[in-house]
Amino acid sequence: MTVKFLIQAFKEEDYRGRSRHIISNEAELKLVGFDNDIASLKIMRGPDYQPGDVVRLYTDKDFTGKYVEVGPGEYPSVHKSPLDLGHKISSIEITSVHVPSSPAVPLIVQIFADRAFEGRRRTIVQDLTDFKLQDFDDEVSSLQIFAGPSHAGEVATFYQNPNFSGFTLEPADMGPGTSLANLREIPNKLNNRISSVRIHMPGK
Repeated sequence: MTVKFLIQAFKEEDYRGRSRHIISNEAELKLVGFDNDIASLKIMRGPDYQPGDVVRLYTDKDFTGKYVEVGPGEYPSVHKSPLDLGHKISSIEITSVHVPSSPAVPLIVQIFADRAFEGRRRTIVQDLTDFKLQDFDDEVSSLQIFAGPSHAGEVATFYQNPNFSGFTLEPADMGPGTSLANLREIPNKLNNRISSVRIHMPGK
């Protein structure tokens, strides 16, 4: 049996009076002798708890009516915010909600409008097809690249035109530790002429 939560429901506020333990969905609290009788709650993580697991407290049986979604914690009064369900809980559902995963950040690219990492700047952590989207088109005069939290060998390639086209800033594959204080010194003359950057594995 999967046990995501151990729920203790009390008849009175502040965890007083008779109580019931609940570890699974209860479509009708009347069957456990506690319909519309809950005044306070303790919700503890069970051995199978995962991030995103929640408890839904419904005003009607069969998981219908108004509901409030709560996580692990202590709720000394369901009459008060954030629950506001005083003596109106008739079913309890244990479910999961989507927890967005953190986006991968292989590289942290910092671009600057002036030489020596001065002036206006932007931080880029993913492909950028057009620097106009950052109000920074054809303005890059210096740049730095750092490893991101998910770095696995990725490099950055800078392009003259939007959508990864035109000349590339050489060398094309720049990894963490890159520090170019003056793009005027780069042979292909892309100072103030960079419009897109692609983050990728070398050779791909």
